[in-house]
Amino acid sequence: MRRRTPDVSFGQVWPTLAESQGWKFTPADNGSGTIRGQYEDFPVLIPPRSRFRRPGSYLQIELTVSNPRDCYFKLSSGFRSSILKRYDAKSLTVGDKTFDRQFLLSGDPEPLVPQCFKSVVLRQKLLKARWMGSLEIKLFEQTLTFLLKDQGMANVRHMESYLEALAALARVIEALKPLV
Repeated sequence: MRRRTPDVSFGQVWPTLAESQGWKFTPADNGSGTIRGQYEDFPVLIPPRSRFRRPGSYLQIELTVSNPRDCYFKLSSGFRSSILKRYDAKSLTVGDKTFDRQFLLSGDPEPLVPQCFKSVVLRQKLLKARWMGSLEIKLFEQTLTFLLKDQGMANVRHMESYLEALAALARVIEALKPLV
């Protein structure tokens, strides 16, 4: 059962998030650490912040999912995506003008990928997360990765809303019918 997480200072974000969810936090020498646990039915990994240049400049969450259609996709927003869209980079559309304008979506199989984003509630959560920084969500094999750069570390409550959106997307992926 998920519990509400209190506001904490930035330095306490990782251990507080782990404790609030009943997850395991393994500290690292650089003041960061790894979090492992379960969110709803999905194994979760939040790798150390040291994977990128500036500590605290991003949030990465990985969920392990069943991918019955062996689907791959990448959904991205931010400066690079807006430049690519401006120069007519190919992007799949989901039929929501606001969402399609904000995100660059690619993947395979092409007819199936937009179906993963048909939930209005999911799209609203992703649009909200997009305003917190540059957002990228990738599905590759059995790993669904959420990467939020810039302001993604604002507070633990935001991280929990990101987890909710990611779990909703994971449920959609797992509900895809396997190829026979």
